[in-house]
Amino acid sequence: MAVATIPPAPPPTVKRHGELNAFFADFSSDALIARLMEIGLEDDYYSHEAKHLAHARGEASFGEILVALHERSTRDVFDAAVPLLTNADPSVRIIGILILRELGTWGERPLFPEHWELFRELVALESDLAVVRALASAYSFMSGSEAVDMMVEFSRHSDYEIRSAVAFSICNCGPMNDPRIVEVQLALAGDDDADVRGSAVYDFMENITLDNQIVRDMLFTALNDEDEKVREYATRALNARGISVEA
Repeated sequence: MAVATIPPAPPPTVKRHGELNAFFADFSSDALIARLMEIGLEDDYYSHEAKHLAHARGEASFGEILVALHERSTRDVFDAAVPLLTNADPSVRIIGILILRELGTWGERPLFPEHWELFRELVALESDLAVVRALASAYSFMSGSEAVDMMVEFSRHSDYEIRSAVAFSICNCGPMNDPRIVEVQLALAGDDDADVRGSAVYDFMENITLDNQIVRDMLFTALNDEDEKVREYATRALNARGISVEA
């Protein structure tokens, strides 16, 4: 890994959509990733506060450098990030996942075919919960049958944050009426956690159009949920299926 130099703070005129990568064009991918590791993983790396603090020092923020790498999405970014996945430090492994998860354009990820095997191996071997959470989130940025299959596995995890990531984003991974996606969301609509239930029921309101007795039974059950949002989503999902119920 190259010794990092400090990328400067971009001016306000530099936005996303390719402009950050262009601004950092003189920095190699190795140098940008080395700088991410110097900064270290931050709790809210895309926040305005993190950006403001970095800019006050005249430096680019963690989030800006990460976006620049995503915009670059070249083989050298991939090759430089892969070794991070086997680092002994869980936070470094998460940085590697954050880089790799958004290489390529939406709907065409993962960009490189080796990505599937790398992440499969990491899922199989990883024991740190924070890293597993990052992996679950990363799969929501991918599309295709393998992404759906892995999200199905994550939907059975004991950690509610992982199940919440699945409920919130599994429809990103494949056709919204895919039987596997429908089955997962039907199951998560009965989860112990209200946020998980809410995200699952929301999909039947906003994304999943399948209408059968199993779906309707779940939605009628959700009408009596203790959580107001779950009840609202169930009402609207039933209304969308031509069933008139009041909130």
